[in-house]
Amino acid sequence: MLAAYHEAFGPELAAMIRSVPARPGPGRNAVRILDVACGDATYARLWSEQLGVASEIVALDLSRAWLASAAEQIVDRPIALCQAKVDALPFADGAFDVAWCPQSLYSLPDMQACLNEMVRVVRSEGIVALVENDELHHILLPWPIDVELHLRAAEWKAFRQQHGPPSRFYVGRWLTRLLRTAGLRHVRERCYASVRQQPLTPPTSKYLTEYLRALRARVTPHLKPRMARRLAELADPDHRRFLLRRPDLTVICLDRLVTGVKP
Repeated sequence: MLAAYHEAFGPELAAMIRSVPARPGPGRNAVRILDVACGDATYARLWSEQLGVASEIVALDLSRAWLASAAEQIVDRPIALCQAKVDALPFADGAFDVAWCPQSLYSLPDMQACLNEMVRVVRSEGIVALVENDELHHILLPWPIDVELHLRAAEWKAFRQQHGPPSRFYVGRWLTRLLRTAGLRHVRERCYASVRQQPLTPPTSKYLTEYLRALRARVTPHLKPRMARRLAELADPDHRRFLLRRPDLTVICLDRLVTGVKP
């Protein structure tokens, strides 16, 4: 699902990286980038493709499985991999020009503590850049309105039952506040709207099909039977009412990029 997302929305993800004004610090010839919670290193690779030899990139994750996947993605790129906790980064103060954390902050145990660590390892006048979304407003599909209202309420209940306070899944709306609380200035927010229409490319179709499957599994226990049946029809690729089969389908994916400068 993640690989399909990265392939389907690759142009927009690359545009986000290009919009970050990454520059080397005083006395440096290369831009030092820390990719925090790097996952499969798709973004580290995009950074490397943009900056070329004028970059030193470290892709960091706690998961050995993700780092193994990352190693396969960067085999032809001079990107260093590092296993570490985000709330205890093994780097000196001011070691990087940019700390980049895409679509991962919401999953970290203490978001503010992890963000404070990113700020610590960025030099003065360096940049912290976050990409996140708001689960209520991330994937906009042409649901019947009553179905969407019920499934979003059910999703809130599912998040609360499985993860405790569910506010982290809606962190996109609070990113600016988080960066300012961490002491950053010149905080700026950009929204990227990725529009996809029929005919969908295979990666886009795969990603959205998996998104619907996961959403259905998450919310069905919290829906009344009639509404669960309607959702099942719309989310089932084998059903004639499958949402992605509509000839006039338009899908919008909203992502937020927020950057701040360290004083």
